[in-house]
Amino acid sequence: MANNFIQELKTILNDPKFGAENDSIHIRTGLNMFDYLNGTVIPNKDGSKDFRVGISSGKQMMIIGKSGSGKSTLALQIATNIIKRYEQSSLFLLDFEQSHTRERIKMVSGLSDEEYDSKVTLKQTGISTETVLRIASQIKELKLQHKKELLVDNLEGVLDVDGKVLKILPPTILMIDSIATMLPEKVSDDEGEISGQMLSTQSAKMNTQLVKRLTQICSTGNIIVIYINHINQKVDTGMMPTQAQINYLKQDETLPQKILVN
Repeated sequence: MANNFIQELKTILNDPKFGAENDSIHIRTGLNMFDYLNGTVIPNKDGSKDFRVGISSGKQMMIIGKSGSGKSTLALQIATNIIKRYEQSSLFLLDFEQSHTRERIKMVSGLSDEEYDSKVTLKQTGISTETVLRIASQIKELKLQHKKELLVDNLEGVLDVDGKVLKILPPTILMIDSIATMLPEKVSDDEGEISGQMLSTQSAKMNTQLVKRLTQICSTGNIIVIYINHINQKVDTGMMPTQAQINYLKQDETLPQKILVN
């Protein structure tokens, strides 16, 4: 009786309207140490283990470092190494700091003119926090509409339950440089004065909502979002040093733009 109940319940809950399992894999970036550190071990039913290296597909990641430490260069190398491997992959770079050029991207990535024109889109003006969400949503919808023709064999060696190479949607990279200068539309268009604290709080709230809303979108559409953020030096004026903002930061280091944690 209990088994019949469980089977009936599983049948009901397998209806797509209750959601579905996502075939997330690790995608190699060609940066061996980086891929190894971001990899994982998958235990099999027979007791063996699969070692998968690379970054998780359909996820969001943030690269944090001091000015001039190579954050944007690393992000570009990660992104372009991935899109070179998958034919239908592409990079959308939202350059809020307006620090990128076509020639710089080509120099860092090694992309040819043809590859750049077909795989890279650079946006530098008229962009905001909401733009990120709209672009990601549009990418996901288009990829799902053309899913049958877009599905390709993954190049990471991951097999499905039948022992065949698992097919995936080609990864799309959305790079945000940087989250510290990304502002909501209302703030970006506001010509009046606004206090630094108000601006920081409003931006942090919007960015928090953005990350939450992007989670499902990225997973479904195999979109990898790479955020760039900075570390600033902080001068303590009190007798006691303040506690580090985040565990891996030093006591005199801060992030100019935070994502609020509830």
